[in-house]
Amino acid sequence: MSPDRSLRSFGQVFDNCATAYDEVRRSYPDVLVDAAIERGGLVPGSRVLEVGCGTGKLTELLAAHGLVVDAVDPGPNMVEVARKRVGDTDLVRFHIGRFEELPLDDGAFDAVFSATAFHWIEPDIGWRKVARHLKPGALLALLTHIGIRDTGRDEAEEAFHAVLEQHAPEAAAGLHLSRELATVVAGV
Repeated sequence: MSPDRSLRSFGQVFDNCATAYDEVRRSYPDVLVDAAIERGGLVPGSRVLEVGCGTGKLTELLAAHGLVVDAVDPGPNMVEVARKRVGDTDLVRFHIGRFEELPLDDGAFDAVFSATAFHWIEPDIGWRKVARHLKPGALLALLTHIGIRDTGRDEAEEAFHAVLEQHAPEAAAGLHLSRELATVVAGV
């Protein structure tokens, strides 16, 4: 198994602590979700696919806009928390399984959203599969949280990285220290 593939398996760990994960995981700013919806020309009733719905923080925001959401996640515990979050609604249908393996309708979606989850998808399958599920001209919205380097946290972040290198070097290899705000803004 390649190092990249074995690192992807860490994503399944979250299902074992779904409720605790939900308590500490930030949601996504309304303004970011609104901008993606506007950019995609989405309206109530637009059909969207959410890859890696987790505990439903983005799912809830998409449904609040009246979008019809097919939400995919491999973790049954994560999906159970998501079901409780969105409540009883016909706007959301959950699919438990790995995105790479689930049968979904081709050319049926006005948008595909993935919030801090698409990096867990096998790239040699995921990109082609997303393209296959989208209608022509549809939106792909990849949302993520990023860390900004803060001199007050530098020492703690470096100490955490050192411990991770010692105890889980395969995880540390793919984890980079936060960038400075100026670097991020310049990249945008």
